[in-house]
Amino acid sequence: GNTLVIDRRLARDLSGPDKLRALLRARYRTMQRFAQAHGLYPQQVGMTLDGDRAYPEVRDALAAALDLPRAEIDRLIDEGQAERARIPA
Repeated sequence: GNTLVIDRRLARDLSGPDKLRALLRARYRTMQRFAQAHGLYPQQVGMTLDGDRAYPEVRDALAAALDLPRAEIDRLIDEGQAERARIPA
């Protein structure tokens, strides 16, 4: 269906937390809906994707919701942190 097409395009074109954000938007439309569906606060989701906080429950929910291994969620989030570390302030 359309979700599979969207997922394939996103998987090809994006990386790191941007990929996770896009996949969440494709499936839930907003971070708020994702957070509510999983008993989380939207701020927790944002801080996790930004790499500011390591909420294991958010990472577990992302893995379950996106049908990805937890190790892949961790890799994508860590990839974003490494990218931000390379950008001069």
